[in-house]
Amino acid sequence: MPDAMDAVQADVQARIDDALARHRLSVPARREGLSHCEVLDCGEEIEDARRRLGARRCTDCQREADIRAGQFAPGRGR
Repeated sequence: MPDAMDAVQADVQARIDDALARHRLSVPARREGLSHCEVLDCGEEIEDARRRLGARRCTDCQREADIRAGQFAPGRGR
């Protein structure tokens, strides 16, 4: 026999499911990434997991791009 706690858990789960459904509708569909790095002098193969997430650069080139983006970010006090 369900008690008050079961009802609360069912309500919480319904709210989570609803929030996830709304979120999925608001996020544009991801396109699969590239099979090889888009950096011209690299061409390294991109791992499957990163490709499924939409990666366009290999790990090393993305790390380099992230470092450069941080170096030249506004407000970095030059």
